[in-house]
Amino acid sequence: MKMTMKRLWLAAVLTLCVGATASGYELTVAQSEHGQVGFSVGGTARTTAEAGEVVTITITPDEGYSADDLSVKVYASWSQAKAPRRHAPKGPVVVVNDDMTFTMPEANVDVYVTYTPTTGISTVKTTVDTKDAAVYDLQGRRVMQPTKGLFIVNGKKVVIK
Repeated sequence: MKMTMKRLWLAAVLTLCVGATASGYELTVAQSEHGQVGFSVGGTARTTAEAGEVVTITITPDEGYSADDLSVKVYASWSQAKAPRRHAPKGPVVVVNDDMTFTMPEANVDVYVTYTPTTGISTVKTTVDTKDAAVYDLQGRRVMQPTKGLFIVNGKKVVIK
């Protein structure tokens, strides 16, 4: 009797474990230094997806960074996902659309995102008050009534349209 109960209990545990792992293919992030990557299917956050489902990738770069490159690799097992990338992956190719979606293949996927520091102009003012400011052209000459063009106003480059 005790042996039968143990077997039933073991069978129930194995059934639960197998059922939990058979819920789809894995969505993992292999590389995403300087940002966060998430996945969703139909607006619901997910870490697995069934073959044929449309998966949306959401990339949130850390402050001061922007996403530079994104690639999705296909793998059959965890050891393949973490193996050195010496050759192009074999199997299905995953194409990420412009709206950051792809169709889940019949395999696990690993997402690689690289980031670059943001530099340059981050915001542009559309109006400039030149009423009380000293305005200079690019040769350093003071301009009393600027028209259209590129000028220096309060030490900053300004385009007047």
